[in-house]
Amino acid sequence: TGLLNVPPPILSRVFQEMEKAMVEYNQILHILTIPFPFPYAQVAVMLVLMYLFCTPFVMICWTHDPVTAAVLTFVSGFC
Repeated sequence: TGLLNVPPPILSRVFQEMEKAMVEYNQILHILTIPFPFPYAQVAVMLVLMYLFCTPFVMICWTHDPVTAAVLTFVSGFC
């Protein structure tokens, strides 16, 4: 009909890629319906807090300079 002025092999490839993307999108939606286990979330939070608490002391022992230790702690913990 002349609606899309594109060679047929390219047009079929576009539709194939769109179909593949829709399949992947639906798989992601299926995964999102599964809730993340609460104990794993709590353990992850505790490990991050422990890391943020211990990192300044390790950086002080490693660099022997408080300013460098503060910068490295900020970069490793928050960036």
